[in-house]
Amino acid sequence: MAGDTSSPSQTSLVTTRFNGMIVQVGLNNGRLNLVTRELLRALNTALSDIGVRTDIRCLIVHGGQARAFCAGSDIKEFADLKGQCSDSSGTSTAC
Repeated sequence: MAGDTSSPSQTSLVTTRFNGMIVQVGLNNGRLNLVTRELLRALNTALSDIGVRTDIRCLIVHGGQARAFCAGSDIKEFADLKGQCSDSSGTSTAC
């Protein structure tokens, strides 16, 4: 955004850019931005960090430079997830 008041904060999968009361969160997980456990953890961390800020009034989530905003879950991970549950912190446990 023009007029950014801070430099973007970036992990390998999620970027955040603050501009006054607005924050942009970009997904960066390949061409289709598939939802993986790793992406969810990174997104959870970014949103937790944003959630404690009282100055933010607008959150924009976008697909970064990907071809798609988000094409859905990475089905390759489904076999590994069978029989697992997770709590709100993303910690996996047996169901």
